[in-house]
Amino acid sequence: MCASSHKLDAPDRKLTFWVHLMSETRHLLTWAKLRWTSETRHLLTWAKLRWTSETRHLLTWAKLRWTSETRHLLTWVKLRSTSLTRHLNLRRIIGASGPAKL
Repeated sequence: MCASSHKLDAPDRKLTFWVHLMSETRHLLTWAKLRWTSETRHLLTWAKLRWTSETRHLLTWAKLRWTSETRHLLTWVKLRSTSLTRHLNLRRIIGASGPAKL
């Protein structure tokens, strides 16, 4: 290249183009890597949050269902026990006094 000329000769133009191309390629690869990393992080965070949320939901559901069924069973046992006690007490009363006194 001449010192007085601003134009590049063919080999210099090719070198400049190659450097520019490499720079652009590096820029695109960096951008793609950062974007992929960012999106991967986003997806992993979303998956983790969703899994945590669904796990919490299932555990809450299981706890509520277990509590509800336990309450139901305890109520049933209590009512059945009360009913049987009444029934046995009634039989005892009937047996002690006899049917004529009722």
